[in-house]
Amino acid sequence: MTISQAALKKFVANYEPFSARTVNLEQRIQIGTGFHGKWYRSQREHWLGWLEFQDRAARLNGKSPDELKAGSV
Repeated sequence: MTISQAALKKFVANYEPFSARTVNLEQRIQIGTGFHGKWYRSQREHWLGWLEFQDRAARLNGKSPDELKAGSV
């Protein structure tokens, strides 16, 4: 089954922004939000930002972001 990038964005947008598990991992390895001047405040925001970057790249290449495939599950 293939999932579209638009569907993936909707799925990720519903994630909890500050999962305790993710925050604990970031604190333990000292990478991610709060470290090294990152622009994003959560991994959800980071992921959505990356997906938006992919949308813009598609538009610049004359493609519709709605047609992008995120991958297979």
